[in-house]
Amino acid sequence: MAIQSTKVYDFSAESPISGRVEVKIPTYPERLRLLSKLKFKVDKDTNTIVNESSEGLERMAISIEMLESFIVKVDCEIKESKEKLETFHDLCMFAECQDVLVKASTDLIQGITLGKK
Repeated sequence: MAIQSTKVYDFSAESPISGRVEVKIPTYPERLRLLSKLKFKVDKDTNTIVNESSEGLERMAISIEMLESFIVKVDCEIKESKEKLETFHDLCMFAECQDVLVKASTDLIQGITLGKK
């Protein structure tokens, strides 16, 4: 069995957007670089330690921007207008996509659990 190299995020049934976003799972060195860029501390067990600060929104914005390089595929559609969303930039233009962007960027930082295909 092959090790997963991507994770797929789906929109909820209630969302005005349908489809999926596929994200590359970062390697361990890539994850450490992400944490370094965000200035997070990491303990000996590689658990992320967040410093309490007023920089939370800035860190969230940076982590979402860093997500762009891990996007493999965007295949989404706005249900009402049938407009296609095919890029990271498209996702960033709609408030309805924020849950998927935040979830995927948080997973990148916290580490995505690897499974088997």
